[in-house]
Amino acid sequence: MSLIDLFTSPHFLMMLGLLVSLSIALIAVAFHKPKQWFLIHKIFIVIALIFGVIGLILLGGLKFMLLHSILGLIGLILLAFSALGGLFATKRQEPKLRKVHIWFGRVLYIYFLIVILIGIATFL
Repeated sequence: MSLIDLFTSPHFLMMLGLLVSLSIALIAVAFHKPKQWFLIHKIFIVIALIFGVIGLILLGGLKFMLLHSILGLIGLILLAFSALGGLFATKRQEPKLRKVHIWFGRVLYIYFLIVILIGIATFL
C-alpha cells in the first residue's frame, strides 16, 4: 500500500478524526478555554468515540492476527470506559475517580498515538 493510499483510506481518516477530536477535548481541559470548556470536552469525546466506531465499521471485519487491530480495539474499549469514568466522576463528585480519569485520559492519548504509528508501519 502506498503512502497516499494509506493516508486517504476511510479507516485512516476516521482514526485521524478520533485523534483530532481527542486533541481538542484535551486542549479544552488543559487550558480551560473557552468558557464552555467542559461542554467542549464532553462533546469532542463523544465525537472521538463516533469516529472510532465508524472507523471500525469501515474495516468490514477485524484481522486479529495484526497487533494494530488488537491494540486499536482495546484502545476504543478503553476510551469508552474513560468516558464513562469521567461521567461518574462528575456525577458523584469523587476526587479520586476524577484523578484516575485525568491520568487515564493522558495515557490513553499517548497509547492512541502509538497504535496509529504501529498501523502506519504495518501497512506501508
